[in-house]
Amino acid sequence: MKWQETIAAHIHLAEARKVAMTSTARSLITEMKGDRSNAYIHEICLAPKTHFTGCVDKGRLRVIIPLAGSLQLTQANEFYSLIPGGSVVVKSDYEIENSYSNNEIHFLEIDFQDDSVQAESQLFNLNNRNTLQSLIDADISTKLLIGKFDGREDGSLSVDVHNEIFTFVIGGAFEVQNRLLHEREGLWLKGTSQIEFEGLAKEGIILFLVKSN
Repeated sequence: MKWQETIAAHIHLAEARKVAMTSTARSLITEMKGDRSNAYIHEICLAPKTHFTGCVDKGRLRVIIPLAGSLQLTQANEFYSLIPGGSVVVKSDYEIENSYSNNEIHFLEIDFQDDSVQAESQLFNLNNRNTLQSLIDADISTKLLIGKFDGREDGSLSVDVHNEIFTFVIGGAFEVQNRLLHEREGLWLKGTSQIEFEGLAKEGIILFLVKSN
């Protein structure tokens, strides 16, 4: 008898995101809870000539990805200047500055459980289309992948059947495991060894976080 996979899944709609606001920043929050892991994806819009302060809880990592505009990030004694197409791993308190006089900046924060103190950012290039690229160099229990896919381009990702997978569509639309995801929508999956997905937009960008238990 052929073994059949039993897949658990939950879609997180963009319109259901929580909203948190201050006088200088607006955060749209996607909270994806799995069986043993969880992931938080914050889309933050920061007003001109203002600062944003963030902190990372013990046992977690956070990856910052600019979406619109450049940002300056300070963590301890390290300084990063990031533009869309870059990312940085933060493991402690940090500050982000919007130096523009008139324009907001937008960026993503991907926050997840990980005890790897050696995790570092990996270089990636979204001009390399229709392939997944790693965003972090961490231990084997965590993979964070990003890719830009053309419309009607298929992709796949092999995982352990016990892994939890958190998917987030940054731009465009995708079909993932026969589930339609629009821009800024997320999907939690467990119980599959092969993730199949298809780009449905001219330039769709998708993110995968794979966590072993």
